[in-house]
Amino acid sequence: MVSGCGSSIPGNSVAVVAGNPITQQALAHWGYVAAVGESEQSPGSPVIVPDPPTYTKCIASLKKVAPATISVAELKTACVSQFSQTLEYLIRADWIQGQAEARDAGRDQGLLRGAHRELLHS
Repeated sequence: MVSGCGSSIPGNSVAVVAGNPITQQALAHWGYVAAVGESEQSPGSPVIVPDPPTYTKCIASLKKVAPATISVAELKTACVSQFSQTLEYLIRADWIQGQAEARDAGRDQGLLRGAHRELLHS
């Protein structure tokens, strides 16, 4: 769990950024969106969603499509990496939103869209 700006983390959240909690539901939703995006890059690939903390379902899904030479530890590393990337995206997105509000840029939706576009491509 991650906390920013000295905030405590509510029970249904995984992080707090500038006083705004990132809920488990939001993380699950964006984890699914990321998994769909990855599967679309390789047509025919299954949608594989990380399921922390054990990643059991993720590892089982990857075993079905990975070469037999790939170890379970390597599969788990891939699951953890996807989870971490999703959490990082949400933290950055909340931070950008907070910065925009602090600078009163909330009225300029074009600025926010540009910042989110940059974040997606970083």
